[in-house]
Amino acid sequence: MIDLAGLLHLTRPLVFLDLESTTEEGAEPDAKEDRIVQLGARKFYEDGKATEFTTLINPGQPIAPSATAIHGITDSMVADAPMFRDIGRVVAISMGDCDVAGYNARRYDVPLFTAECRRHGIDYDPAGVRVIDLYLLWAKVEPRNLAAWFKRMTGRELQGEHAADVDVGAAVEGLPAMLQLFPDLPRTVDELAALTARKRAPSWIDQDGRFRWRGDEPTVCFGKHDGLPMRRVPKDYWNYILRPDKDFSDDVKKLADDAKRGVYPTRRGAVELAEGADDDGQANLPGMR
Repeated sequence: MIDLAGLLHLTRPLVFLDLESTTEEGAEPDAKEDRIVQLGARKFYEDGKATEFTTLINPGQPIAPSATAIHGITDSMVADAPMFRDIGRVVAISMGDCDVAGYNARRYDVPLFTAECRRHGIDYDPAGVRVIDLYLLWAKVEPRNLAAWFKRMTGRELQGEHAADVDVGAAVEGLPAMLQLFPDLPRTVDELAALTARKRAPSWIDQDGRFRWRGDEPTVCFGKHDGLPMRRVPKDYWNYILRPDKDFSDDVKKLADDAKRGVYPTRRGAVELAEGADDDGQANLPGMR
């Protein structure tokens, strides 16, 4: 048995948490939309004892094939599994006095677990929880920057980093070294570009996922209007996105420019004018002019 209590000088229990979910392959985690399909936890106590718990969870919605391709969990496998509302309260109570550890836990597992608890009225407050994120810890000991990459690929220190000619030279020398070091990597531009491309989830309307489909409703998924249908967003917010000093992508700005005129995307791939839009495209509420 691993003596984590002695190694980490635990002053309260530490839970290693991992969640599998409905998140589609290549999509950014979305705690509002994603649902847990499997929960695994191993709890270490101050006295060295440990307990563990793993269960499949019925998410109450279909699991996308691309999500199944990641974790192998299908709709049929969770059909008779408990729903989160059935087991979430017991897990939350068990984790209530614990800190949490896990790979990508700060960005993914803890927010997703917290969102599921709130969705079902389960009391779980992550505010006082100390999180050891193993992914971020790894990035601390092995920094993910050009100098660290160059040293890993060539075995040499990069001198003069952040000078354009030096950085370009490092990339030119480092890529062939990387291909030799990792022979399973593709050897064509098309394949390498596809491997590093940011994938677009089916629910995303723009390339960055700032706007997404909620059913057939185009919805804002960032900023102060997060979760609000585009039709209900005030006109001045579209002006904010369209400001020259705001670094939004061209497709986001195109959507904002259309929305400013009362024109919104539809699932059919076309656009439609908001019902009751006035001459400048601004929609009016019933009974108001």
